[in-house]
Amino acid sequence: MSSMARVISEGSQIVDYFEEERESIERQRIKLLAKEPIDPEIFKEGLYCLGKTTNNVSYAYLAMNISEKDLSSIVGIESYIYIQTLNISNNNLIHLKALSSLKHLIRLDACNNSIRRMFDFDPPANLESVNYSNNCIDEMDNCEKHKYLRTLILDNNNISEIKGLTQNKYLRMLSLNNNNIDIIENLAGLSIDELFLADNNIKVINGLDELPLLRRLDLSKNNINKLRGLEEIYRLKFLFLCHNNISKISELSMIENLQELTELDLCFNPLQNRKYYRLQVLFRIPQLRDLDGSDVTCEEKIKAENLHGLDLNDRETIFKSILPEEKFEDRRINKIEDIEPESESDPEEVEFIETYEDKKSQISQVEMSSVASRTLNEIVSKRESLQSMGSRMSTQRAHLRSNGGVSNDPMAASLSNFTKNYVGELLDKASFQGGYGEI
Repeated sequence: MSSMARVISEGSQIVDYFEEERESIERQRIKLLAKEPIDPEIFKEGLYCLGKTTNNVSYAYLAMNISEKDLSSIVGIESYIYIQTLNISNNNLIHLKALSSLKHLIRLDACNNSIRRMFDFDPPANLESVNYSNNCIDEMDNCEKHKYLRTLILDNNNISEIKGLTQNKYLRMLSLNNNNIDIIENLAGLSIDELFLADNNIKVINGLDELPLLRRLDLSKNNINKLRGLEEIYRLKFLFLCHNNISKISELSMIENLQELTELDLCFNPLQNRKYYRLQVLFRIPQLRDLDGSDVTCEEKIKAENLHGLDLNDRETIFKSILPEEKFEDRRINKIEDIEPESESDPEEVEFIETYEDKKSQISQVEMSSVASRTLNEIVSKRESLQSMGSRMSTQRAHLRSNGGVSNDPMAASLSNFTKNYVGELLDKASFQGGYGEI
């Protein structure tokens, strides 16, 4: 048996050796190809956008698209010194050293290649936008030489640390989706207003309060269960947190004071399965225009206020001042048995919703029928009390009229508001004739 194991081990070593040799030969071949000039016709065919050169004297082509040409080299591109926009995506390039001669380059798309190092060419003075997504980059180099960068896209690489950007004061958009980042760091003092960190390993939100201009943030597909760290990003308008582990509605307290927040995505989080989830979110953040990819309607906002409004104490005070002998009951749907307050003992894991085609979270017909039945019973049982209240209100009206229809009595104002907003609806439903009139 030991002899057989030795043979297998030696065979495995031989296979590994030849595999390494094959990879080494392939790397050498690619390096050689990367140094070889390519057919000049490929460059000529990719030229477009004729315009004036920077000296404003002659004309030249200012843009080139040589994507999807199966290129391993761009040697020869040095002749096109006036190029400002270059698309070399979807090739087999491993470096971009030939771009050092393009001193007027502004926009570069180098996605879907085999590039291992970013910015391995001398910096053009005006380079503003670079797309390095879907390459083999595992480390962010220092970008201080490209100080006018405004857009940097590094999606789908192997980057594990955010660094090298401290001098890029003009950077507005940074995208690092689908990498290996677990800490948000080294962004202090930058002017970033769009930050994309979806599909990483982030568990804790930190460092974002150092981005005062941040408007759009994508933290989807991470391991986040707390929203602490977002409470001071006051300019935030778009927040994407789908596919995380947020389970408590109370976490929304971290973002409910962000007055400019208009779009929020919490899809595929455990809290999405909570009762009246959508209405609870809209009550806490009423300025939202889009929730979970669905437009927010005025009707939803009104329903959220009715279900979860915090005016319970005011309503009870007014009720008791008018009907001191009656027991106050909250007639809204938000009953203690319907929505129980959260506690630390609540389970963190709730079964995810696999689809959210019906994003309106409408109350079922059965629930509405039950509510209507309870309301009708309450109306009948309170009929005599309401009639008595009508008499008291008549006295109040007479008092108001005797004073010229004006009263500074705060109780009178409270009575008016209560009558219109609370009792009036019950009077109408009970078909009282004459109503409560105009106070």
